[in-house]
Amino acid sequence: MTQHMLRNPMHLVDAQLSLWRNYWGFWQQSTAALWGQSGPGMLKPAESISSTASTSSANHDEWQDNFLFDFIKQSYLLTARCLQCTVAQAVGLDEQTRKRLDFYTRQFVDAMAPANFPVTNPEVLRVTLESGGENLLKGLQNLLNDLARGNHYLSLRDPPADSFTLGETLATTPGAVVYQNDIMQLLQYAPSTDSVFQGRCWLCRRGSINIMCSTCDRKIH
Repeated sequence: MTQHMLRNPMHLVDAQLSLWRNYWGFWQQSTAALWGQSGPGMLKPAESISSTASTSSANHDEWQDNFLFDFIKQSYLLTARCLQCTVAQAVGLDEQTRKRLDFYTRQFVDAMAPANFPVTNPEVLRVTLESGGENLLKGLQNLLNDLARGNHYLSLRDPPADSFTLGETLATTPGAVVYQNDIMQLLQYAPSTDSVFQGRCWLCRRGSINIMCSTCDRKIH
């Protein structure tokens, strides 16, 4: 991707100028908000990036109500959108390389979401204060246990067998394999009621399978 961008440096310059223009508008809006002139944020997670981390983090009230955390969220969304758009608009790449770049970019964007860091996650900060830091100690102990189990390599634990209940957390309705490859099978279960709860389709947001989704009736990219 870098090689292709160096062949067309104006594309990278345009992306940088666009980012700076957006940040200038963002700084103006933030300054107005700091002086009590409230208004809608420049970006919403759904408008910028298909990121599970960013969407889940933005659901907490502090991301909208607290000036500092709203500033962090908006900065992250602006930068993430610029990064993804720059990668998506790179010219001269074959389709397979473009898909790989898009996948790795999404992983990087998700990993850098402010919700993934205790200092920039208001919910974690609240629980830390309420528990006197006990939540962080428990998390560290879980990490040390996983490392000890894997002989200094991270070895995640399997959930205990009694964590699942047939008919409640395990589906019992008729199902079928609608897609499979060398490493996975995608199962689809038939509903047992006339109406079902409509939720977010995880595969349509992040999948790479070229089939139709029965949840939202869209093609899965």
